[in-house]
Amino acid sequence: MTSEMLQGAVDRWRRLVEEARSGGDIQAMKKILFPHFITRVELGYRRVRMHYAFPVDLQQSQERAVFPAGVIETTFDAKRRSRPKRPPRPTSARDWEIYNRHMAGETIRALANQFGLSETRVWGICTKIRKHLLNAGDAISLSPEGENK
Repeated sequence: MTSEMLQGAVDRWRRLVEEARSGGDIQAMKKILFPHFITRVELGYRRVRMHYAFPVDLQQSQERAVFPAGVIETTFDAKRRSRPKRPPRPTSARDWEIYNRHMAGETIRALANQFGLSETRVWGICTKIRKHLLNAGDAISLSPEGENK
């Protein structure tokens, strides 16, 4: 086999891989790479290990067709893909009124009936405002404008 023939084969493989990659054809790339270049791929949670072999070693003499092999290992930081947190909605005047009246002693059931909400929703409103006040370091009841009552 002459060096021109080897160079022609390598050029053909390169062209096929580039065409498959530019066209986004993963199956075609797999058919080209796996039997000739990649022998095995090991996937872990934080690493990828790819075993490869060259079909011919172009650096060696033509009498010895050596199949050199090696391993490429890549570690990566696997981060969880999560939705970005949306900013908290401002608390409405109605919610502040519900919270302040509950703190004044009105029952959740009475507030739910008066505002036309479920008892669960009234509990959620009171909990949201209470957490907001505790995070602000202020456990007193405030009006919607932020003034102390």
